[in-house]
Amino acid sequence: METIMEQEIQTPVNSDVSEALPLSKQLEAMTKAEMIKYADEVLGYKIDDKLTKPVITESILKIDASRKTEAQKVNEESLAAAVSEDDPEITVRFFNMETSGADLEFAYSGKRGMFGPKNPNGFKKCPRYHLFPGEVVKLAYSVYDHLSSLTYVTHKTVWDPNTGNIKGNIPIVKPRFLLQPIFTKEQLVKLNT
Repeated sequence: METIMEQEIQTPVNSDVSEALPLSKQLEAMTKAEMIKYADEVLGYKIDDKLTKPVITESILKIDASRKTEAQKVNEESLAAAVSEDDPEITVRFFNMETSGADLEFAYSGKRGMFGPKNPNGFKKCPRYHLFPGEVVKLAYSVYDHLSSLTYVTHKTVWDPNTGNIKGNIPIVKPRFLLQPIFTKEQLVKLNT
């Protein structure tokens, strides 16, 4: 008897990491070598290994704060350009499900496209976004909708219980990002009326 292996679709599990360890606490738990590696691989900065651990910690925290401040400015500029009556603003908490803990930086012109002779209502400057895991951010609804629809595929190995050999693989579709909408009391009342 032949069995058919079907694709599985996994839905994201709602989780809240707002109480996750702040970066300063994470750095306290790292060795000096791990901190240097984190600065290089995650933040893209080279740090001299001759520096002391407190100096490295302070440097990493300053770099992180600077990146988040710059990202907030870019996100606010893009939000101001992208939000319209047809594309309202939505507040969400962002999580990267594909690459846990990684931030996401991208440009998105959406359905409006870029300004040109054939598209006078397009964006003159393409909206850019920089999102960090666990942080609350405001996005145009079209961006939220696009990110929520993105998926990636992994595979689950199926074993034959009789022989102990691999029987095959089942593709599993998972969401790349989880964007938890955050509503104010007024918005919830409006939704329920």
